[in-house]
Amino acid sequence: MLQGGEMGIKVSTKKALPKLETTFFIVSDDSKIRVKLGALNFNYILSPCEKYLYVQLCNSKTEDAGKFIKIDTATGEKIYSVFPEWGWASGYAFTDQGALIVESGHYGSWQIDDGGNIVDRAGYYLHRVNIADYGTMSALPDFFELHGKTPETCALAMASLERFLSSCFSMFHGVSYGASALKARAEIQVFMGDSEDALQSCVDALYLNPKATVKRMLNTLSKKLSIDKERLKQSEWAEQLKLSVEKIRNKEIESGEDSHRKVIPTTNVTLTKKINVVNAFLEKKMK
Repeated sequence: MLQGGEMGIKVSTKKALPKLETTFFIVSDDSKIRVKLGALNFNYILSPCEKYLYVQLCNSKTEDAGKFIKIDTATGEKIYSVFPEWGWASGYAFTDQGALIVESGHYGSWQIDDGGNIVDRAGYYLHRVNIADYGTMSALPDFFELHGKTPETCALAMASLERFLSSCFSMFHGVSYGASALKARAEIQVFMGDSEDALQSCVDALYLNPKATVKRMLNTLSKKLSIDKERLKQSEWAEQLKLSVEKIRNKEIESGEDSHRKVIPTTNVTLTKKINVVNAFLEKKMK
């Protein structure tokens, strides 16, 4: 891949697949700089002024794994190397002043500051929570840190989790996603003083995923409410979710098997043997 700017700097890459490394070649009329990074390149963009190269890397086993890196094209030095809180960028743009804007799919486009962070982090995490998808749960800690944990923000978060839990009924991974959402809901319910509903959320989370990290919360709540946790039972809603997801998974697995059979048709073994015998006979006769 080759990328160039108006002033003449050209950027190209060479990937070392076995080592999961990428070497960037930054070439101008005056110099040729090599920058080796310890992961494969996901994407990159040269700034309009050509002073900076922005690189997002894939995962690997080095300190560069998954990083977003800003490189000085004159020296090849890293200006910053951070884990991008926006996830995998789908594209980039620049303001008239040269500030970088990251496009992150349905999470929107956000301006990045000189340290590699989103400028409007409060707006970004509010948007992340409102989206109500599988990333909402991981966005909640930053959302509460930036907006405060109040009855209003908890109500907003709860509404988003409820929307997401409803959508889990039609997801292939709806059971595991649902368990994560129930854990997040239980934590908010505890904060709001709704211990009984929080306890039920814990029970449902463990029903969907026995490894869900809610056992300590469940023990604390059952003791507080003087309820024998052994007698607790999952809700009908959780049972329906599990059944719905199982149907979806079975249908997709069957569909995949049908596609596999169409791609690899059954071979007629008897016919193959006859062809091999004829070929062997002809080869012997020609000798």
